[in-house]
Amino acid sequence: MNPIITRIRFISYIEIINRLLKQDGYFALCSFEENGTYGGSALTDEEVYLKRSLEGGLGYTKSQLQEIFNFLEEIEIRKMVPMSTADPHFGLEGFIVGLFKK
Repeated sequence: MNPIITRIRFISYIEIINRLLKQDGYFALCSFEENGTYGGSALTDEEVYLKRSLEGGLGYTKSQLQEIFNFLEEIEIRKMVPMSTADPHFGLEGFIVGLFKK
């Protein structure tokens, strides 16, 4: 996929979230952590454009998520807590999760 199209879609997704999320509504996400266990490329936008690749998936830091979703109130951003297969909840190392409110 063309990285420029990918970036345009990214911006469109942010606009859609802002437009469709009701006032006092919550938005949660799970993403690769930058340089995490399962990927999480640390490429800049410019590097993505030049390489024409996301290298499997972009990773994010807490500060990057705060910047991207600065139009929302941050409730919590943290590393996902790893869980075993015996646990009733899902959790893997190398991911970052966030909860925001409009």
